[in-house]
Amino acid sequence: MQILRSNQVPDLFDGDKQVVTVQAALMQETVFVDVRTPGEFVESSIVGAINCPLFDNEERSKIGTLYKQINRETAIQLGMDLVDQRLQEFVEKFLPVKDQLITVYCARGGMRSVAVVRLLKTLGFRVQQLVGGFKSYRHFILKEMEQLCPQNLIVIHGKTGVGKTRLLHKLPRSIDLEDMAQHKSSLFGAINNCPRSQKSFDSHLYAKICKLPLEQPIFIEGESRKIGDVFIPNTLFDAMKKGTMVLVNASLNTRIERIIQDYAVDHADTYEEFYTVFQKLRPALSNHKVDWLCECLKKGDFPCIVETLLLDYYDPRYQHAMKNYHYALEVSAENLQEASDTLIAFQKSLQN
Repeated sequence: MQILRSNQVPDLFDGDKQVVTVQAALMQETVFVDVRTPGEFVESSIVGAINCPLFDNEERSKIGTLYKQINRETAIQLGMDLVDQRLQEFVEKFLPVKDQLITVYCARGGMRSVAVVRLLKTLGFRVQQLVGGFKSYRHFILKEMEQLCPQNLIVIHGKTGVGKTRLLHKLPRSIDLEDMAQHKSSLFGAINNCPRSQKSFDSHLYAKICKLPLEQPIFIEGESRKIGDVFIPNTLFDAMKKGTMVLVNASLNTRIERIIQDYAVDHADTYEEFYTVFQKLRPALSNHKVDWLCECLKKGDFPCIVETLLLDYYDPRYQHAMKNYHYALEVSAENLQEASDTLIAFQKSLQN
C-alpha cells in the first residue's frame, strides 16, 4: 500500500477534525484505537481497544521533555520526524479495521489523536477523535457507575478455599471482582497474576456492568473494600453490604485441594513470592511458625502449608469478620455443580 509521507500532509497537528463524545462513541458500532504508548495502554485503556501507538514509551518521554523545556514547535517537529520514519508501517496497523468506523483516542484528546485522525481521513478511513481522550472516558465511567450500580445482589460468602470463584463461573448474571482486579484478594493474591491498576479495574467493571440486567438478581463474591491495590467503588460496595447473603461451605480437605490447584507452584519465582509473603506473616503467626512454613516450602509440602494458613490465619479472621452476618441460604460446595444448581434456583426465586 502506497501512502502519503508525513511531510505531504500539511498541518498534521492542527486544523479541522471530526470529533465524538464518550457517551456517543460508546453507543456506536465502532472500533476504539488507542494511540498512546504501550506503557500507557497497559496501565489503563478502554476495554476492547486496539493499541496502535504513535510513539513508544521513550519517544513520548523525549517529546514531552522538549515541550516543557523548549517549546511546542520543537516537540511537534520531533514527533513529525519520528512519524515520517515509519509512516507506512503505522498506517498498515489500521488495515484490518479499514471498513469499520474507527474512534481514535490519546490521553487527553490532544496532538497524538488529532494527528492520527487527520492522517487516516486523508487516506479514506472512516475515523473520528474521542473528545478529551482517555481522561474524559475515565471521568464518564466513574460518574456512570454511581448511577448504574446493581442493587439486587446475591453476595456469596465462605471461608478461603470453599470455591466461591469457581461457583461464580458456573452462575448466570455474575460479577467476578477478583478476575477484574487480576488478584485473588489475599496476601498471596498477586501470585500467578498480573494485578490491574485502579483505572484498568474500573474500566473492566464498567464494561461488565453495562452488559448486565441490573434490575435482576446478580451474583457477586463478598469482598473487603480493597482487592490487592484496587478499591471497589463506593456505590457497589454499599450495594454489596445491603445484598442478600449466601454462605458456601466445604470441608477442610476440599478447601486445601482447591487452594493448591489455584496457586500452582511450578516456577522458582513463584517459590520466592511465597517466601516473601511468609515474612509478612511473622507478627501474626510468630517467627517459629513462619520458619516452619519456609521449611515446608523447601520440601514442597503444600498441604501442610495450606492447612496451617487456613487454621491459624485465615479462618480465625474470617470468623471474626463474619460473626454478625445473617445468611438467607447455606450451601455445601463439595459438589460444585449441585451447589450452582441450588444457587441458580435461589436466584430465580428472587426475580421480579
